[in-house]
Amino acid sequence: MASLLANKPMEDWPVVYKSIGLGHGGNDDVDNTRNILSLSYYDLSLHLKPCLLDLSIFPEDYYIEKNMLIWKWITEGFVHEEKAAGIGLFELGEGYFNELINRSLILPAEAEDKGYIDGCHVHDMVLDLVRLLSAEENFVTVLDGSEELVLLSRNSRRLALQCSHVIRVLALQNCLILDHCSKHSLQHVWSLLHLRYLGLQYIDSIELPEDVGHLKFLQVLDLLGTQIKELPESMGLLTKLVCLRANRIYKVSAGLIGELTSLEEIWIEAENDDRIQFMKALGKLSKLRVLWIRLSTYEPDERPNRDLLDCLHNLHSIQTVDIYASSGKKSVMWEEGHASPQCLRHLCLQTLKFCRFPMWLNSSFLPNLCYLELQVMALKEQDMETLGRLPELNYLKLDSNYTATISTGGTSGDVYFQKLRIFKAPRSLVWFDLHNIICNEKDIMPSLESLKFTVHVQFLKDANLLCFENQLGFGNLGRTSLQRVEADIYCAGAHTKEVEEAEAALAQAAAVHPNHPTLKIVRIFEDRLLSPYKEPDRNITYKTAFKNVKARVVKDDVGYFDFHWLLHNPNIRKFEVYVDCEDATLEEVEEAEAAAWCAANDHPNRPALEIIRCDEDKMMLFDIHQEKFSVLINYENASLEEVEEAEAAARYAVDVHLNRPTKEIR
Repeated sequence: MASLLANKPMEDWPVVYKSIGLGHGGNDDVDNTRNILSLSYYDLSLHLKPCLLDLSIFPEDYYIEKNMLIWKWITEGFVHEEKAAGIGLFELGEGYFNELINRSLILPAEAEDKGYIDGCHVHDMVLDLVRLLSAEENFVTVLDGSEELVLLSRNSRRLALQCSHVIRVLALQNCLILDHCSKHSLQHVWSLLHLRYLGLQYIDSIELPEDVGHLKFLQVLDLLGTQIKELPESMGLLTKLVCLRANRIYKVSAGLIGELTSLEEIWIEAENDDRIQFMKALGKLSKLRVLWIRLSTYEPDERPNRDLLDCLHNLHSIQTVDIYASSGKKSVMWEEGHASPQCLRHLCLQTLKFCRFPMWLNSSFLPNLCYLELQVMALKEQDMETLGRLPELNYLKLDSNYTATISTGGTSGDVYFQKLRIFKAPRSLVWFDLHNIICNEKDIMPSLESLKFTVHVQFLKDANLLCFENQLGFGNLGRTSLQRVEADIYCAGAHTKEVEEAEAALAQAAAVHPNHPTLKIVRIFEDRLLSPYKEPDRNITYKTAFKNVKARVVKDDVGYFDFHWLLHNPNIRKFEVYVDCEDATLEEVEEAEAAAWCAANDHPNRPALEIIRCDEDKMMLFDIHQEKFSVLINYENASLEEVEEAEAAARYAVDVHLNRPTKEIR
């Protein structure tokens, strides 16, 4: 009722009240509630009424995914092109979805703590009314399984429009009867030439024949949860296809993907022999808004995962990127020359390990980013400050191999992570050192609801940071919003007493927090606790430490560069690292250097760090498949001679490359 009145001037409120028609005498609560909801429905604009009635096909308490609902509205013809001029059909449909939420006719839903709305539920009372109105207006007939019709099961409500001679939407997901039929059960579907939407989710017994190419008007094809292993080449004829979702596909050609130029959303898990061409084809889909991709290759020395990132360069409309690749232990760089689309909202690159923090990841390039999963070898204080200034960020998962404590500084008055609701640092301790600045509730993460981190007990002890009451406090995070805290206690190399002290400090921090969040503590590697009588060897007294590192080892070893032994020497003043570059890529060399930097930075003495590259001329500087070399030169505070020297170096790099890539210098 409040949502209804909010859209009307106050002088119209009495009219609304009189039109409710509440019952008298018997005062039937159900009828009265239905009258109020009916008023909300009849007050809807004409374009919203069919969108609401369409929800009658879903069961009670059903999670309705936002994107697929909007695509369904589009294929049904509820979202009209003439009203979408300048914004696009999907964006217009998204506006319809938000308007129904604002009117409280659907309930927003957030799956898996994403930090943003990606679906909805329908309240039982609203669903009851919508079904009643839908039946009265002959909008749709819901089959509940009692009808004796071929191929229908209790879950096949989405076949409600099959009585029509011209079917536009056919949604058969979760249809159990089809699972027991032969692969020919749907042979007549491919003759439904006016089909716009075909949903076959979680049906095991089907295959896609070449006849699928006959569905020239098809806009949405949902194959998630099926056992389809191959996309036929005839799918290249589906030039109106805007949304394609598929599971593990063992055979899909890059040429086929490149022909689907109308695609705005693609979900695919593909095992492709020529991943480079496949990614190039994706890069040509200029209308793509959503890219959800899982790629696997089995080459013994596969190309670094930069090709995954390169394909994003031309996707100027991209809003959601979720990439999983079989990167193994390899690392990757995203150079300055790579542009990041400003409309990007969701970015998940958790399986790609970045050598260093990407320079484009800031509020200027990504003002709309609200979801981020990232893995960076070494995080610096200024990197956290950069992330903290992303204005819309509300979900952050930050993983780092070599950063044991995530900290940030700043100046008085700065507000970091203003909208962040969920923060996960699975391998690091979250520590916000404000450099003795008086911290109030508006400084750090004022909206935080969920926090997850790891406490490395031995590391904190070795680094002289084992002042648990200071390091393990989170009282200034989400002072009025924090609901839950999860802490993994890394027990290896520590004593039981030290672990218990850390747990007690965390419990005290939760108890004194103004919002009293729930606390969950999990011990990991508890079997590697030290016995009460054993102390780690810390009798190292030399003031200069030397270390030879073969960077190429990272490709062949299952581990990573471990320099934590440096903490065992309390007298260290200088740390010299010699990096053998022979046969190593630049990414591998920079990973070794990042690990050394973290070790020196974590030591209480902050020893001077000197890194010497050996056999740098034998380093694998280039990717033999590279076709384009983009260089972005920062002219700030540089002389003309320095700029020209940088340009000359870039030109030389292109000249000596075996593939002679095209160069772009900006």
